[in-house]
Parts: sequence; C-alpha cells; structure tokens
Amino acid sequence: MVNDEVAVTGVPRRRARAWAVVAAAVLVVGGAGCGSSDSGDDGGSGDDTEQGSGGGATEADETAKDVTWGLNASQFQGDDGKTIAYECSEDGTIGSVWGTGTYTDDSSVCSAAVHAGIIDTEDGGRVVIEIAPGEDEYEGSEANGVTSLEYGSWPGSFTFPDAD
Repeated sequence: MVNDEVAVTGVPRRRARAWAVVAAAVLVVGGAGCGSSDSGDDGGSGDDTEQGSGGGATEADETAKDVTWGLNASQFQGDDGKTIAYECSEDGTIGSVWGTGTYTDDSSVCSAAVHAGIIDTEDGGRVVIEIAPGEDEYEGSEANGVTSLEYGSWPGSFTFPDAD
C-alpha cells in the first residue's frame, strides 16, 4: 500500500507517489524499466470522431493525439460521459495505474487497458475510455501482469466501456 500522505523532501506529493509506483512496478516486472511519468500535457486531443475501428467496438467522441504509454486522461477531467479513443502502440511499457475498473484520470490509459484485459503490451491496440466523475477511493489490484495501486479521493476518473 502506498500512503498518499508520505512526503519526500523536495518532491511534490504526486511525483513522490509516481516514484513509489515505479519502485513497485520494478519489483513486479522483475527489474525491467516501467514506463513514463508523462503527465499527458503533450498528448493533446483532437475533435475527430472515431468509428469503432481496430480492437475497441465502442465509437468515440474524440481520438487522443500523440498517444504514448504514459499518456493519461487528466485533460478531460470534468467531461463526464465523453468517450475518447487511444491507439496504444505495440511493445508498450507499463506506466502508473491507480484503481480497478474505475481508474484515476492521471493513470496511464494504455497501462490501465492492459490491467483491464483489453490489450497487451506486445500488440497494443485501440481502446476507448469514458470519462467519469472522481471517486472517494480507488481499489488497487493485480491483473494481467499489471499492479494498480489504491488511492484515496481523486477528482476525475475513467472507465473502459468495452471491458467485460
């Protein structure tokens, strides 16, 4: 369990949390590097409408641009109900994930999709998320080789409409 109140000297709380996830992920993947701390600021989005191509059957309101395995959905916080398609490249590297089923919007979308069993790191693929309101708490778990961490209250979330 990662305590979100832990302070690391000179490091903002969210960054300290990300470093704790990196350390945990290194243990899970046997020492392999684990992903980017990409905040999503360079990821932008377009206003393209996706018509259900690729792996995800759900149509999307928008398609995320410049998708990396570290890209999150925080730029869509508050757009509850909006759907966004992400094209996750093959040979991905797992990034930070908080939650199970419903993920904090600062989680790596592609990594959360692996956790949810929608894609894998080897092949990647198209995933569609739905923006949701924040939750009071997020449960962590291990699934499909990805360890997601628990977290307390966070103002924005996303889910996968295509998840079983």
